[in-house]
Amino acid sequence: MKNIIVSIGFFAVLLLFVSSCSDSSSGPTNSINEDSLKAVSKTAISGKVLDASTGRPISLAVLTTNPSTSSVLSDSLTGSFFLRGTGVGEFTITAQKVGYTNVSTKVKTRIGDTIVANLVMNPIPTNAGRIRGVVRNASTGAVIAQANITTKPSTYSVVTDSKGEFRIDNINPIEYKITAEKGGFSSLERSVVVGANKESIADFNLSPVAPTVGVLTGKVTDNQNDTGVAEVNITTEPATASVKTNANGIYTIPNIPAKVYKVIAVRTGFARQEKTITITNGQTTIADFQLLLQTGSLVGEIRSGVDGKPLDNANITTNPPTVSLTTDASGTYSIPSVPSGKYTVRVTRAGFKAAAVDVTINGGAPTTANVVMVP
Repeated sequence: MKNIIVSIGFFAVLLLFVSSCSDSSSGPTNSINEDSLKAVSKTAISGKVLDASTGRPISLAVLTTNPSTSSVLSDSLTGSFFLRGTGVGEFTITAQKVGYTNVSTKVKTRIGDTIVANLVMNPIPTNAGRIRGVVRNASTGAVIAQANITTKPSTYSVVTDSKGEFRIDNINPIEYKITAEKGGFSSLERSVVVGANKESIADFNLSPVAPTVGVLTGKVTDNQNDTGVAEVNITTEPATASVKTNANGIYTIPNIPAKVYKVIAVRTGFARQEKTITITNGQTTIADFQLLLQTGSLVGEIRSGVDGKPLDNANITTNPPTVSLTTDASGTYSIPSVPSGKYTVRVTRAGFKAAAVDVTINGGAPTTANVVMVP
């Protein structure tokens, strides 16, 4: 009777927890795109929780996900469950029930789809055993956190804690093959015999995997005089590092994982360029660029600030230098093929004070720089 009361109390608290989580998760949704919200709401995981020994449904098992989305209970009659609105990605679903060994399975959801994942739980035997251990770096001896631990026959998946430790409780007293895995390390499998009501130790020393990396380098020049272009921003897709070319137009990105990349070169005043390259382990890959210099034109009109009349023979210069010229009889001027960038236009004429105006030249449409001069 005491066990029944404890179980009922446990599930009552659990139901209140699930309900409160559901209520607290609601909030303003005005900022969420309605179509996206509908698609996410249709993305779900469903299935049944079954008893491994009888095949019968298990009611009121607790279903959770990692990464966390929501928590539900299996149906009291059919053992079925439905996790709605999980979003898209890879999830580990875990079923927990008093009297049973926890069980987990991995699924990958797709937007708008319902993925079916049934979980079969083993009743905890009266002579259950336990496995525990520590996962370490074979090279340094440092503990490895968040390493994945799985067993064959399947029990349930666990990850090591911050001390590199793991524990698998309430499992049948048989022989298991245990696998430890962690990104950047070679996986390792070992056999362990679990005795009745005994604890077995399974420690692992994982060897780091040598990174497969290469080097990307190259030179960026302009298409007019083939000289190096400085301050060109070099990036990659997938992203690795963002660097700029030096004064000679040279760039280098070391230690890039070996794979295929798109390399992109961008600088103001030049047309963007990109190339597809393959980084090979231990090799240097060269990706040179010759950027097309974008040019525009500078036009304007010079007038007197006294009577508004156009001023001819006004001297026009720019900084940085382009060309020097004078206005025509109508007070106008035009400088074609000006490289994109920022310039100061300076105007001088006998009998008037010198004047200047700052402009930005962009490729394409003419940039206008009109100036009014005063005596």
